[in-house]
Amino acid sequence: MNRIRLIMNPIKQYFEAYYESLKTGSYIDPSRCFVLNAHTVIPQRLLLNKYKLYKAFDLSLEDYQVNLEFAEIKRYRNYIAVIVIENAQYKYKNVPNGLISKTQGIEYYIEMKRINGRWRIVYMDSNQEDYQMANERSNVYIHEKDYLSLKRSGRLLTQKGDCLNKVFDLLDEEISCLKKIVPVPSNMKFSEDENNKKNNVTIKDTDIYDPNKGIVYARKNALYSELPEKEKLFYYAYNGGDCTNFMSQCVWAAYGGYVEEDLKLTKKNISKKYRMVYTGNLNTSWYGTMPDGGGTPYWENVKQFYNYVTSPKEKGPKGKVYGSGKQADFDLNNVSPGNILQFWPANKERWYHSVYVTGVYSGGSVPHIYVCQHSMDMKDRPLVELLSWNTNEGKIRGISFSATSFNG
Repeated sequence: MNRIRLIMNPIKQYFEAYYESLKTGSYIDPSRCFVLNAHTVIPQRLLLNKYKLYKAFDLSLEDYQVNLEFAEIKRYRNYIAVIVIENAQYKYKNVPNGLISKTQGIEYYIEMKRINGRWRIVYMDSNQEDYQMANERSNVYIHEKDYLSLKRSGRLLTQKGDCLNKVFDLLDEEISCLKKIVPVPSNMKFSEDENNKKNNVTIKDTDIYDPNKGIVYARKNALYSELPEKEKLFYYAYNGGDCTNFMSQCVWAAYGGYVEEDLKLTKKNISKKYRMVYTGNLNTSWYGTMPDGGGTPYWENVKQFYNYVTSPKEKGPKGKVYGSGKQADFDLNNVSPGNILQFWPANKERWYHSVYVTGVYSGGSVPHIYVCQHSMDMKDRPLVELLSWNTNEGKIRGISFSATSFNG
């Protein structure tokens, strides 16, 4: 047992360096945990980039709890392979006491070797979003025609490492560009329906879009694997394409379909398609189903969801787009709790991801905007992390919602 603990120490030390750097604001170099090669560039450069990003945007952790589950350990002749599951929760400074951010079920595949009497990490990969984005972007720099020749010459890994470092060099440079679009802290945000109330505009209470209800639902259901089976209300796409399915659920909740204190009534609302749109045609309806089914294209697809909620119609969710274009031109002052943000990263060929805004706070020198998302499942994630990967050359658009009507 002591031998296993000794072997696992570099892994634990890396995660401690990661979270302590973000908490203390002092960078802790994790290089002693690794052998420097193409397979260990991402975890090391990711920590340094995240540290720089947090420093630039006045973000820091007040406290954190990290649980590392060593799910599988295999011993081979020359190395040890480990699968680690990371579950973490943390609180940021300058936010209300009730806001606790969480990540759940992030997998890492790690290989370790004993070198000069010390166990060190020689390979580290993950299903975590940052790892996937870094790998995708580095592949752009390796031209298909060069791949085979690099492989034959044994220089492919060296080239891969160089490309990954180039990705993070550009990502570090992006921080200063990103700061140019971050607005001065603003006052309390209001949804369109709340503005109507302030201006004495008469609307039916049953038809309003209540962002507070959407936020309660988003936070409760952001981490799907954490939910007890009896509380899992909708179908979940385990293949990683669940982000817009989750957005529809949050919008449905904000329009009154979700009853926080009555699980039985909430399930009844889903089965009756209450606060949904059912036309009898799969391709013209907007609804989701219980965990053993799925949802309609308007409910689950990024592009079709956007087209549907922003189109004129008598019944169904009423969305209004703002700021659609390059991220560099996007005004974050327009973002309010209960909005949806959609992203088209510069290295993608389509609108790619959707998140639900759960908090806009003015703590510190810059505004702090937090979101919930699926694919990867995260609760109250700082928006600036997504903006950084999206880059100012990527696109972003926001969707706000207001009162509408439903058949039921």
